[in-house]
Amino acid sequence: MKKLLSTIVLLTAFIGVIAQSDQRVSSDVAWLNAANVRMAFEDMRKIKEYDAAKYEPKVKELEALCSRGFAGIDTGNKDALSLAEKALALKREILMSNPLLDGDQIIVGRYKINGDARKVNTGALGTQTNNWSNQTSAPRGGFNAEIAELSNLRGEIKSRTIYKPMNGSSVADLLLHWDADKILFSATDEKKRWNVFEVKTDGTGFHKVINSDEPDLEFFDATYLPDGRFV
Repeated sequence: MKKLLSTIVLLTAFIGVIAQSDQRVSSDVAWLNAANVRMAFEDMRKIKEYDAAKYEPKVKELEALCSRGFAGIDTGNKDALSLAEKALALKREILMSNPLLDGDQIIVGRYKINGDARKVNTGALGTQTNNWSNQTSAPRGGFNAEIAELSNLRGEIKSRTIYKPMNGSSVADLLLHWDADKILFSATDEKKRWNVFEVKTDGTGFHKVINSDEPDLEFFDATYLPDGRFV
């Protein structure tokens, strides 16, 4: 009896995973727009290093699949799901073929967000929620944010944390130095005031750039000057 119950539980869990996978494919296909992928391809082919001859057939195949449609995907039709998965794979391969990704390393402000990312606004990403204010209007805490380095961009993306605030601050206004060895950014300090910080790309050397005892002054959105000073 115990073995039977265990089998039923495992089978139910397995079916649940399959159902979630099918729903994800259905949701992703709903956002698939072959015309937009074509426009991205036409833009990339203007790049001298881009291998347009390699990806033109893939774009045409994607357009043919989308034109045919994916009827039956919502009912779990295996053939429709297989075609949808193929179309999504083509979309990813085409959009990730940009030669700008050949360097395979990108430094980002990474925010881990619960819920539907499509509904997230700028306030949840560490900046002000309107266009008539500045960083002082942005939320000063409650974030799960970090400066990270992303690599292996065309495969299973790898992430390396460069710096993560311990006080729940956002990491705004990221600016990479000319030598690509350090980063300027805005974050809140121990008194929840905005300040400019700097950290090396290897994760060492974190420090506050501006030290001021004036309680009414805050600093953010800095930039490097060629002579080593800051604005």
